[in-house]
Amino acid sequence: MVKKRPHDSSPSSGNRDAISRSDDLLRGILEMANDGIAVIQEEEVVFANEAFARMLKHEPEAVEGLFIDDLIDPLERRYHPEKLQAFIGEKKGRDRVHTRLQRKDGELISVDVSTNDFMFHDSPAIVAIIRDVTKSLSLKEAAEESETRFRGLYDSSPLAIFTLSPKGVIQDVNEAAEKLLGYESKNIVGLNIKAFITEDEKSPGQQAMREILRGRTLRDVEIQMQHIDGHFVWVNIAANPLSADTAKHSEIGFMALNIDRRKAAEVREHNAIDRAELYLDVISQDLNSVNQNTTFTLDLVNSLVQLPANVQLSVNETAMNVRRAARMIANMRAIIAIKNAPPMPERTDLYPHFRRAVTEASRDVPSKTLKITSNIEDDAFEVLGHMYLWSAFFNIIHNALLYDPREEVELEVNARFDDFGRAVNIEFIDNGPGIPDSMKETVFKRTGAQGKQAAGRGLGLTLVDQTIYSLNGRVWVEDRVIGNQSQGCRFVISLPAWSEKMLTPCGKSACITFYKSDHCIFCSPVHDSLLGILDEMGLNHFIMEVINVDDPESGVSAEDPPALPTIRICKTTLTGSVSEDELRLSVMNMLMMSCEEEPSGE
Repeated sequence: MVKKRPHDSSPSSGNRDAISRSDDLLRGILEMANDGIAVIQEEEVVFANEAFARMLKHEPEAVEGLFIDDLIDPLERRYHPEKLQAFIGEKKGRDRVHTRLQRKDGELISVDVSTNDFMFHDSPAIVAIIRDVTKSLSLKEAAEESETRFRGLYDSSPLAIFTLSPKGVIQDVNEAAEKLLGYESKNIVGLNIKAFITEDEKSPGQQAMREILRGRTLRDVEIQMQHIDGHFVWVNIAANPLSADTAKHSEIGFMALNIDRRKAAEVREHNAIDRAELYLDVISQDLNSVNQNTTFTLDLVNSLVQLPANVQLSVNETAMNVRRAARMIANMRAIIAIKNAPPMPERTDLYPHFRRAVTEASRDVPSKTLKITSNIEDDAFEVLGHMYLWSAFFNIIHNALLYDPREEVELEVNARFDDFGRAVNIEFIDNGPGIPDSMKETVFKRTGAQGKQAAGRGLGLTLVDQTIYSLNGRVWVEDRVIGNQSQGCRFVISLPAWSEKMLTPCGKSACITFYKSDHCIFCSPVHDSLLGILDEMGLNHFIMEVINVDDPESGVSAEDPPALPTIRICKTTLTGSVSEDELRLSVMNMLMMSCEEEPSGE
């Protein structure tokens, strides 16, 4: 129970008035302090400010008269009696002490106490300044606990983790980093991370380091780092600044995952694919020879022998299946060729490709009559195309013949210029059973359940997609009758129109110029992201001009752009590993700008 000292006899009236005025003055000064302040005489609190009373959850007048030893935590008094001595007696050179006080409700608080000798009412006293540090100590303990947990995770992580300075100097590593490079941490710390990357400036590692030291965030980039024994280890890296404030230079977190085994597996996979493609090439040539001989024999039988009706039907079905097998082989070979070595787009007249597609499709399905109406004429529409363009037209027309239940198949094919003459859209409008909405995208990719692919039983539409994509065009399918998918399809192919000098209204050759290199590790992912954003916004790919600085005929050297890739979107220039958000914002800004006759800065 808290004890109070019995009051002595009252002082004289004059002394009482003087003391009262002195107390009021002192209290007025001390109440201005945020810290608790108490005056102690003979172990009794004879004066306390309101901040100290609030700290103890007492009323101010209730604190005065309490003994200091009743306010100190009992365990502190028992095991650390020297802390009580700070509040009593004369002592030279008093030090700051840390202790715990007990509130009125029994709760303990941590405090820092500074004491000094003081004369109060002409008698020796001690003035104590008390600061509640309970919250700050809790935060400190939480921070220390968090740091301990982080350090445990840091050291036990299977990922090699490096902490880098803004200039790339290694400041800290974990055990996995030591294992990855074969060095002890004391031999790694202080070196520049570039010391473990090949010196070739065009190498993926050096390109990645340039972006990292620019403060960029990288994810899922594959480079090689050098082990102590000299061999290079493939790693998948991620890096980002450790401060959210991009305006300030901060430390960089760099993580690396050893993917040597995966890379070895990929090499084996690529070798297996090469062998498979070789076998495919040999087998497809042999199968084509077999199909040609079989077709010749069936045609010969049809011309020389009068067969019974049921036998004739079987012969016709066999001939059609042989032609279908030959077409699948041709489509597969074309897809592989376009993927591995796509032909260069060149000036192409639509009419020869269209006529060839119509002739081949009619010959392939002799049991049906193709009635076609079209506005495509010789030299009417010129586009950027190549040798496989006719096969894209063929597969769409061929599908219309196969899936229309009528013996006479009507097909309307029209072309028109679009986007101020910079594009040619070709529409194939049929009257077949249509394509469900759920398959209008997947039908070009051969995805989804096989039984649900109403139009896409072979590789034909996949070849259409690959062919048009290789020409920087787009292909999609719509309902012939909007909202009624059972009334036929409208396939639309959009291709860049040919022009001797294709210029935008502002005089540039393209709205977007993309500078790339075959050696640039960021060029392909950034290019794919940009194409995805153009598709997302319904923009044709040909508004973007791609310049390969490795091509001597491009007229641009690798040293001309500030970095690779360099993307000029109207007046905005982006370089290096550009995020999708940066690309999307720049394209949106471009769409909101009006073209000028002479672009500024050109």
